[in-house]
Amino acid sequence: MIQCSFDFLHRTVRKAGTRIEEHIHAGIEIVYYLSGEGVSRIEGSPYPYKSGMYAVILPGCKHDEIRSIDTEVLFLCFRYGNHPIRLGNGLFEDGDGTVLNLLLHMHTETAVKDSFQSYALQGGLISLIAALGRRTAASGHQAGSHKIAYARSHIEQFCTGLVDMRKLAASLDCSYDQFRRLFKQSTGSSPNQYLLQARIDCSKKMLLHSATPITDIAFECGFGSLPQFSFLFKKAVHLTPTQYRQQHADQNL
Repeated sequence: MIQCSFDFLHRTVRKAGTRIEEHIHAGIEIVYYLSGEGVSRIEGSPYPYKSGMYAVILPGCKHDEIRSIDTEVLFLCFRYGNHPIRLGNGLFEDGDGTVLNLLLHMHTETAVKDSFQSYALQGGLISLIAALGRRTAASGHQAGSHKIAYARSHIEQFCTGLVDMRKLAASLDCSYDQFRRLFKQSTGSSPNQYLLQARIDCSKKMLLHSATPITDIAFECGFGSLPQFSFLFKKAVHLTPTQYRQQHADQNL
């Protein structure tokens, strides 16, 4: 029999650009992202979140959160004694809305002040733990995929500068070899190939939507020299940067 108890359940909006500093809870915390985008860090591992996802944070685990845009959340904390259903830290997709529906039902029950409330909340909590256990087992915690999602986002955001892949791997609590293997399994490209493609994509946008000289584009997009940029661009696109710009200019006439 599951031994569990309800601590609290709240709904609120957390503003863009704000963060919750690193902290811990004595119980298990569930943070459901009704809307918004940002990063939840659990025990040092970053998990980029978006609407329709939820974080599971086990007791005593350090965690914090940074919001890129306004984020509406439902967050629940509960105690779970004998652990017949195994849960794990991580960020999970709620594809069919099962977890959301259970949380919303429990949230409605918190406003009902009668002698049956504690039974309703206990029943809802047991159903929620079962649903979380199913998702945890089915996803294998999805930790690797969310680490790679963060790595991809980081590479795309900082592609025009120096991206130290070894430091990025270490920040994800991976060895460099493990990081490269996971990244290629997920994306089909090595981290450095992905970085190169991000730089090529950046240069394409500048060639099409600005009059910036090609030499400046080369350096602004992270290439070491104009010859290097021209060689790598032609290898990827089968046109020189000048030809690419001219071809698209002609099409827009």
